[in-house]
Amino acid sequence: LINWDYFSVWGKNHESYLKKNIKNKFDVISYKPIFLNTGYIEFKIPKEKFVTIFDITPARPIFRKSNYFSSEFADTKNVIKFIDDIIKISKIHNVKVILKNKRLSGNSDKKYLNYLNKQIISNNLLLLNENVSSISLIKSSKLIISYPLTSISKLSSYFNISNFYYSPIDINIDKERLLGSEILYKKDELDKLFSNTFDT
Repeated sequence: LINWDYFSVWGKNHESYLKKNIKNKFDVISYKPIFLNTGYIEFKIPKEKFVTIFDITPARPIFRKSNYFSSEFADTKNVIKFIDDIIKISKIHNVKVILKNKRLSGNSDKKYLNYLNKQIISNNLLLLNENVSSISLIKSSKLIISYPLTSISKLSSYFNISNFYYSPIDINIDKERLLGSEILYKKDELDKLFSNTFDT
């Protein structure tokens, strides 16, 4: 990576970050996101107001330990708190929560899977099929909240869709790593965001 001569970047912030952290000189060949396979099913827009969220899928504890996933952000309880806080605020504002997560597998934490099933059964959460197009979903959304530091924020910004990171833990993330994206840390900030987005 540090010896590459060409980079495709998200934007000027991304370019500046790379130039600061990579000593090798390189040329930028594109300022657009690279679209991999994001799904082939078009997202069907529901009649009710909805917020779109993207999380990360936490792995089973033994898998995290064996693969050195020591970050608190990868901890199951924090991923659950991310979803749970958004669900609580969404209920106040009568907004449906739609979750698009990465593919579930045998390495996914059962505690996380059980939590999702409970929320789905309680009608607190709509979990989309993994084959639903992320691009179609993003374009159809009014507000997107994603787990730090997924690339969804950059895709959302590319399509001019309002988007924010929400951190379930009080660990300040360096602004340089955010690459210009906004981040919320508190539930009252979420509440204000929902009020400004859905109650006006």
